[in-house]
Amino acid sequence: MKSTREVLPAFNPSAERCNAPRHPPHFGEATLESDIFLEKVPLVDIGRLGFSVRTKVSYPLGCALVLHLAGHSPIYARAVWHARNRLGARFVEPLASEVLFNLTGVG
Repeated sequence: MKSTREVLPAFNPSAERCNAPRHPPHFGEATLESDIFLEKVPLVDIGRLGFSVRTKVSYPLGCALVLHLAGHSPIYARAVWHARNRLGARFVEPLASEVLFNLTGVG
């Protein structure tokens, strides 16, 4: 008997990054805030859908984060991976093209 259930595709960060690539920022440091921790972190890359930073703190997956960048409003995100002292996060709302251009020169 054949199943008629729909199977949702697995989350594929590589495919997502092809559709919304990340770029190196114009500056190197940001402040990352969670409910339990606040730290200055080197910003590795940023894109329309998310960012990655260098950190030794292992934030739990799904942890609510706030990215503070000089001259910009706080940007809300959730932790999606942590490996080799790097954290990857996905923005709650995608960045506007103008904001991405201001941060990276790419829009």
